[in-house]
Amino acid sequence: MDSGFKTLQFRYMGEWIAVILGAAAGSLATWLLDLPGKRKAQKAQSAAEGELTAIRRRGNAPYLTPSNALFNIAREPVRENGQGAGWSPINSNVLCWMRQEVPPDLPEDTPVVLIVGNSGQPARRVDVKLDNREVFFRQEPDVDGAQGLLLLKYPYQPKMRGQMQILEIAFETPDGMQDVHRYETRHGIRHLRRIDPA
Repeated sequence: MDSGFKTLQFRYMGEWIAVILGAAAGSLATWLLDLPGKRKAQKAQSAAEGELTAIRRRGNAPYLTPSNALFNIAREPVRENGQGAGWSPINSNVLCWMRQEVPPDLPEDTPVVLIVGNSGQPARRVDVKLDNREVFFRQEPDVDGAQGLLLLKYPYQPKMRGQMQILEIAFETPDGMQDVHRYETRHGIRHLRRIDPA
């Protein structure tokens, strides 16, 4: 009886090992087949989180576009020396509702003045760079007849005419959010489009 029990024990042990190995192989196969699905779900979650971040970045930020405002004079803030400049839409270097591009023969280093509108949120601090160089970006002073136009001013370079440039706007909103948005513009052309966040 003793030897029969051992034979029976070994016979069933072999079957149990086969069952355990089969279950382990099945679990491993299920895990391996499910792995791409988990990776796909993680990528989808990461993409959704990225989109929510971009929505927040866009929602609380200025949104600059070429202005279609009609005006007689766009005024720069008065400088420390007490002088200020005013730009008429008939000036050939002013890009506004009246002019889509500066003339090709505009002298080098003449200021190009792009009149900009903000259809987004206001900012309490703004620093602007065009191709990593600081440029003039100010709102009209609060004086009689002023509309609060935004003026972007940079020196004209004939060899750059029509070429794409990157405008970086670092800002702080009234609620303290700080961010940097990037826009594309074309040198001497009335073009301004936000590219980051898209």
